[in-house]
Formats: sequence, C-alpha cells, structure tokens
Amino acid sequence: KMKIILLLGMTLLHASSGLSTGEINSEMQRLLYIYFEMDRIENEIDTKLFLYETPLESNWVPSAIYKYADFRESLYVMATEGVAGKKFYIGEDVTNGHV
Repeated sequence: KMKIILLLGMTLLHASSGLSTGEINSEMQRLLYIYFEMDRIENEIDTKLFLYETPLESNWVPSAIYKYADFRESLYVMATEGVAGKKFYIGEDVTNGHV
C-alpha cells in the first residue's frame, strides 16, 4: 500500500505505508519548507552555484546543463524515495525550529 500526497498538481511525498499519518505530515512540512526557501533563491542557485569555467577565457558562467529545476526534482526523489535504501536527510521535528 502506497500513499501519495498531491499539492498544486505535483507529487510532494511518496511514502510506504510504514509511516504514520503524523510522520507523513511532518516529513511533508519539512520538505515544503526546504522547497519554499530554495525557491526563493532559485536564480542565485542557477547563476551563482551551478557554474562552469569556460576553457579559453577562464570565465565562470551559468551552466547550460545543470539547472535548479532538475536539482529540486532530484532532491525530491532522494528525500522521499531514496536510492539503494538511502535517503537525503531533510531534518526532524525539533523545538527550536531548525531543520
């Protein structure tokens, strides 16, 4: 049995039934918070993080291959489904609000 949560037409969490409803809600909230914060700086990620050095001029320019949208999608897969039994750790519920 699988649970799929949809919000605004996109899958946000895909989890096995081994998680309780509270755990699913907490995981979804953390993932949404991370997405919200990353979406705010999407342009900076694309123009200042995903760069490559041009061979002749040795200038750093935004990548034509690596883009924020793909990174976000990959993070979703790693945080919710994982690969080879490993997931990207997105934090846990803590009283001080830090993820």
